[in-house]
Amino acid sequence: MVNVAALSKIQILSYNFSKDRIPSQKFLLSLVENILSVLGEKKKIDVAFIFVSSKQIQQINKRWRNKNKTTTVISFPSSGIFKQFDRGTKTGRDLGEIFICPAEIKKVANQQKIPIENLYSRLLVHSILHLYGFTHGKKNDSQKMQLQEHKIFQLLKI
Repeated sequence: MVNVAALSKIQILSYNFSKDRIPSQKFLLSLVENILSVLGEKKKIDVAFIFVSSKQIQQINKRWRNKNKTTTVISFPSSGIFKQFDRGTKTGRDLGEIFICPAEIKKVANQQKIPIENLYSRLLVHSILHLYGFTHGKKNDSQKMQLQEHKIFQLLKI
């Protein structure tokens, strides 16, 4: 199932290939709008959320990150591997795709005893920062990303 949600400056495409419950379009749109506002984004934005199963995220993780394990989210900036695909829905700058595994997020939220919405919010902040080029491979880069994450968490109260 494909859902499209748009505000004046943001268009979200969400594809659900999992059998799990996923966040509402309203939740995703509001969260992305708030994150982009904190980042000072002024352009029109397209972003895709692809909800997948644990097996699918493991396959993606193995293929593109050479890690044969499940994870909660994986982000691909538009300048990355999916740039060649035109979704035909361009309204502005294409940030990229975020692959999300609801089953893994639910598992982690239960393990950490935190509300699932809180974990989704934190993971999407992290993922969108990756789409903006933030990384955590090196200590200095990791510190910059963590500072930006904490700033957003505080401003959005998540």
